[in-house]
Amino acid sequence: MRSLAIIALAAIVFAACTMPKKFSSSINTSTSWRMSDGEAIPIGTVVPDNDAQSAARSGLYPTPSDDTAMCCWLAPDAVVYAVKSEVAERALVRILVPSFTFFQVGQTVTIAVGGVALSPQSLAPGVHVLAVALPPRLRGYVGRVPITIRSSRTFVPAHEGVNSDTRALGIILVGVTFT
Repeated sequence: MRSLAIIALAAIVFAACTMPKKFSSSINTSTSWRMSDGEAIPIGTVVPDNDAQSAARSGLYPTPSDDTAMCCWLAPDAVVYAVKSEVAERALVRILVPSFTFFQVGQTVTIAVGGVALSPQSLAPGVHVLAVALPPRLRGYVGRVPITIRSSRTFVPAHEGVNSDTRALGIILVGVTFT
């Protein structure tokens, strides 16, 4: 059973952990955004400075995989940018805590939008939508909004014998919307 889980994990991590060559600052709110070079970033997000190095520094790991359900792994301390195009009261941050062995005890996630933090959330494996109230100064703002996401537990694929990836991975960011 453990070997099947490791094989499945290896396929997912390989697909989700390959670094892209270039990015587009465009967004799409219907599916994970597929860029011209085939890389994917989460729904509603943009890559700062439009290059792979800035994405890696920010902790967002785009995926070239056709399985955009696994887009995109985050470092344990990540800053992503979401595009807010109209007046909104809150940000909805959709994340996935994978049901891998090392995450079975759950994951504690802290999210801050525009500097306003949601209290730490203890999450079981699965998909979660966390709502963060926007501060009054951001409710009417239109543009890029920084979102800080911290996760308490990480896994390193190389330490698990999955592949040679030595990055610490926390959770998967599925997308961000504003309501």
